[in-house]
Amino acid sequence: MGVTEQWDIVSVIQEGRKGLAGRQVPSPLQKCALSLMFRFCQRKGVPRDLSAFQAAAAYIAARHPLSYPNRVPRETYADDFAVRGASLEWYLKQILATLDFKEIRDDEHYPYYIDPLGVIWRMTQALVEAEVIEAITGSLTGQSAKAREEIIAEITHKIVAKVNAVPVDLAVPFKDLIAALVDAEMAKARPYVRLCRVLAR
Repeated sequence: MGVTEQWDIVSVIQEGRKGLAGRQVPSPLQKCALSLMFRFCQRKGVPRDLSAFQAAAAYIAARHPLSYPNRVPRETYADDFAVRGASLEWYLKQILATLDFKEIRDDEHYPYYIDPLGVIWRMTQALVEAEVIEAITGSLTGQSAKAREEIIAEITHKIVAKVNAVPVDLAVPFKDLIAALVDAEMAKARPYVRLCRVLAR
């Protein structure tokens, strides 16, 4: 990335700060939204519709799981930033896909977003990796090992009930994310389990 492109990104962030502050977005959410904007621009370059881009980033920042229950629709952000709903929706999808955000929904189908670089997801990944490795190594050495369902339930309980990083009302959809992580980690270890069984014959 050349100096010109870097300066364009700087301008986007500076304009974003003005735009978010002008619409009275709370300071903590401003910081989060600006971080998302910066990370996106580094990967995809400068967006064409800055207002819609700002609105989408602000919407994502406001929908952290701990904001539950958050019933503010995206149309409110489109109105506040004076942009078309379709434009906000387009940038919303672009940011979420590019930055690999995780999504869970409440019982009224409102979305909440988990930053893959945030504390919640990194803690979840660390717990899953540790628990799965312990279970796999136990299995490889002929010791008792936790079952998949037990691992998923224990990690969900730790993050929801002990750490309080995700509200109880979002525990079920969050548990589905954990299950997918556990399955992915177990898939990595499956060849070793198969080899161990072959050698044991």
